[in-house]
Amino acid sequence: MAKNDLTSFSLYQRGKVWYVRLWDETAKKYTPAKSTGETDRDKAIQRAKEMEQAGKLKKTEEDP
Repeated sequence: MAKNDLTSFSLYQRGKVWYVRLWDETAKKYTPAKSTGETDRDKAIQRAKEMEQAGKLKKTEEDP
């Protein structure tokens, strides 16, 4: 994935595992992070996309 590619999520690493979170423009903050369960960044990106499409990542106003 090129650095210039725009995504709707942010990845960061805790230990060896990659976590994903969304930027909530309305709340002006990131949503709570969720584990991708992946240790490889490229696999984590793919998993994050799958999580987003499946509705497993929700913005603050959508998450009770």
